[in-house]
Amino acid sequence: MPEPASKKPAPPSARIVASPFDEAVLAGYLALSARHYGTDSRSAHAGHARWKLQTPPAGPAAHFALTREDAEIGRILLQRRDLRLGDRRLRAGYTVDFLVDAQQAKATDALKLVASVPKAAGFDLVYQTYNERSAPLYEQIKQFFPNYVERFRLMPYGLPLRVRRPLASLARLDLPGIDILATPWRLALSAFAATARIEATTEAPPEAELAGLLDRFAATAGLHSVRDPAVLRWRFADGPFFNGRVAYLRRNGALIGYYATTVTEFAGAKFLALMDAVVDLAAGDGGVRAIKRRVLADALAADCDILFAMFNPQSPLAQRFLGFPFLPLPERLMKHPTPIFVLDIDRSLEDAAARRDGYFLLTDLDYF
Repeated sequence: MPEPASKKPAPPSARIVASPFDEAVLAGYLALSARHYGTDSRSAHAGHARWKLQTPPAGPAAHFALTREDAEIGRILLQRRDLRLGDRRLRAGYTVDFLVDAQQAKATDALKLVASVPKAAGFDLVYQTYNERSAPLYEQIKQFFPNYVERFRLMPYGLPLRVRRPLASLARLDLPGIDILATPWRLALSAFAATARIEATTEAPPEAELAGLLDRFAATAGLHSVRDPAVLRWRFADGPFFNGRVAYLRRNGALIGYYATTVTEFAGAKFLALMDAVVDLAAGDGGVRAIKRRVLADALAADCDILFAMFNPQSPLAQRFLGFPFLPLPERLMKHPTPIFVLDIDRSLEDAAARRDGYFLLTDLDYF
């Protein structure tokens, strides 16, 4: 009788290897990025990876590698971005670079990788959103992990400043010369922006003065990310790609706020994005009004097509910024929605994780 055919051995199961993000894991990280995004992508750039994952002021990211037979086939990283709620400071991580090699990993491997995040040692909270690549996967994840609850959603706000390039990029309609018709509109915007009366300077204040502002800001901001001089330098000055401009607001010599912006391009249109905005509400709404006028003036001076920001409309502080020139933009124009999930790694912090008034802006995300 013929011998029964031997069964093909099952492939070895994938395992999770957790470690700090350091030079020892950098090569594997860059190789996986190059395979998935291309060798010329920013994700495969060593300097960008070091800035993003090794040098945040709160410490290096936690790296969770999905491996099979010593080959890295997926990863999740928790970038350390500490959060603050009033006087409470929370050790937090922001989930970035969730990537699974579709040719080598199975769906169960991706779930195993996601399951490693709520077990992360050394964190109180983890917050995350998704991008256009990971959105379908996160929709499946919500079915398997009930703690992946959308706490709030960042919505797009802003104002078109020109016509031709936004129409060409969003509606694929190129109308040469149409910007001439927008000239009166831009002149009216310039007149509005010129009403800002509060002094703005890029000269950084003394650390003690900035700390006082941030303490007053924390009393009204709800759950938000920790800011200090080191964070501002890292986020807006130290990166090889994603930098910005920080302007500090003074009234009668007193520091009452700051804002940060960056100029970027998307789909052929030039944007000025409001990345961060901090105000001392004890000094009234003057700081909010000044930021709204000054970012509009900055966008016009930079010859931008669109002024852009993202806010959580459930945040009382963010609500003060809504209204001209931050008008609602259609969410469908974005590549994907931006829900914010907050996971309580330490279950005693469930009250903080469940809050819907988080003051999160573009500075807290990994878009640009």
